[in-house]
Amino acid sequence: MNPFRVVDKRFGHHAMGCFRMLLGCLILLAAPVSAQLDGVAIENAGSYTHATVPEPDVAPEVDSGTIDTRSPVFGFQYSDWEPTWTQVWINRNGQHYDSYWILHEDLIRDGERLLWTIPEELPAGDYAFWMRGWNSNQGLGSWNTTPGTFRIFIPVPQAVTLLAPNGEQRDTDLTFTWEKDADATYYQVHIQRGAQQAYQRWHEMSGTGTAALSLTGFVEGSTYSWWVRPWGPGGLGEWSDAMTFNIRSPETAEMPVLVSPSGQIASRQPIFSWERADHASWYRIYVQNRDTGQPAVDGWVESNSATSSQDLPLGNYRWWVGSWNPVLGRTVWSEPLDFTIGVSGYLYNITLTWLSTPRDLDSHLLVPNGSHIYFASRGAIDSAPFAQLDVDDTQGYGPENIAIYQAYEGIYRYYVHQYSTDGNLAGSGARVRIIDADGHVLYNRIVPDTGTGRYWHVFDLNAETGQLTVIDEIRTTAPSH
Repeated sequence: MNPFRVVDKRFGHHAMGCFRMLLGCLILLAAPVSAQLDGVAIENAGSYTHATVPEPDVAPEVDSGTIDTRSPVFGFQYSDWEPTWTQVWINRNGQHYDSYWILHEDLIRDGERLLWTIPEELPAGDYAFWMRGWNSNQGLGSWNTTPGTFRIFIPVPQAVTLLAPNGEQRDTDLTFTWEKDADATYYQVHIQRGAQQAYQRWHEMSGTGTAALSLTGFVEGSTYSWWVRPWGPGGLGEWSDAMTFNIRSPETAEMPVLVSPSGQIASRQPIFSWERADHASWYRIYVQNRDTGQPAVDGWVESNSATSSQDLPLGNYRWWVGSWNPVLGRTVWSEPLDFTIGVSGYLYNITLTWLSTPRDLDSHLLVPNGSHIYFASRGAIDSAPFAQLDVDDTQGYGPENIAIYQAYEGIYRYYVHQYSTDGNLAGSGARVRIIDADGHVLYNRIVPDTGTGRYWHVFDLNAETGQLTVIDEIRTTAPSH
């Protein structure tokens, strides 16, 4: 058996110890010099320049250098010498990803070319790679001057279409169906009974066609809403639109019928009203902020109306009312009703939401007239700068909204600042969305997973023309006018 055979790509097994000691001695004798690979420093030993590295031996699917396989084949050849080993250095998105030593006698030959398949699945990204050879007679060669490059693109699954159940159901054992997405391998199913979570779980399903999931134990007299979102190697898809059903029971009291609010409203202290339900002694009202998933109102009243005791942030909401009496001893929930709080007349509305960590993120808008809209200077609607921040959320989730009501000539610059010191802005799940006066979504993106700094420069906007320039950059200093 060859004592130098690669048994682990990182040389983690004892069989490579002899080869590592020998190669280390050769590198020291060859007077190492510094080199840069795609911005990453490596060691370049020796003076040989024999390696030539073409593009990966795969067929492009989108454009030159773009592939959709996660285990590409690397093709290479040496013009005038015969190494016994080749080192492969791989960068991903400008950062060192991995390196390998590969033994030539284990490779497939295609004429003069050697073919090597990477022994793992690579994530999506932009890649550059270099190679250099080694043998016991000539030592260690140089890295190739021009790197091979390729991009791995894996589509993100699209939001799925729900099929059933929908509407009134008489059985408590149900089959949930939806249309599969070819790029998805898992689906998360979320079911709410009224305002309470009843079920949430991931299920492995691949391929196309109709997905089917059988569940039991649904409660008579209850109303349920359900959603599905897909996941695949390309990432996490969006939630589907909601579908609602109820389990009918003749023994239960009637469900309340919601009246208002619904649709677009301006008041941040809306009056909630509904038709009285027979045999109801009390009503529970539950309002959920759909942008954050958090409850906004949750309380009990005896009458068939209630008013929010505090201003609700601008955003999207869903609400329910449940009827209760001491004889039945359980709550019968209404169908849900949706509404959106937004001051009419704005040109653009920018919404920031995030998760629990970091606790405090802040919206900042630099206005062409020199104004700076943020928590300490929230602006105004009817006077300069004709833009306003609604709330300063310091306990996580948001939303924070900045609305622009009148456009100045020039560029509006929007960024997010991590005010609290817990966690990192990069990879925090923060999301920014901007809509115009007609409700068209101009931008909807999550903060990048990588980057250093406490400022996320999201986009620049010409509010007169509607031209939006995506920046999407994590940085260490705040952007300026």
